[in-house]
Amino acid sequence: MHLAAIAGRATVLVTNNLPDFPASTLAARGVTVMSADTYLCQIAADLPDLVVAAFNNISARKTRPPMPVPVIVEALERAGVSEFAERAIALWEDTRG
Repeated sequence: MHLAAIAGRATVLVTNNLPDFPASTLAARGVTVMSADTYLCQIAADLPDLVVAAFNNISARKTRPPMPVPVIVEALERAGVSEFAERAIALWEDTRG
């Protein structure tokens, strides 16, 4: 997989299998390796309004059954991106006043 990242000229390789992707080796080739949680946290830091809009959009489209943003965030926590989930709910709550 890391050869594909290099051949494809990727700049970031997102994986939760960090032990199998030597960060120093890939960094020497211009590829940053990070977990999904770290990657999503970076997006939340760089594009907080977009993250909030995405959560609102997902929630609005989930009608059967309804899925409010806090329920979506709980699913993300269970999926292993707990730090992102924590940041995302904080961003979302900030927009609610």
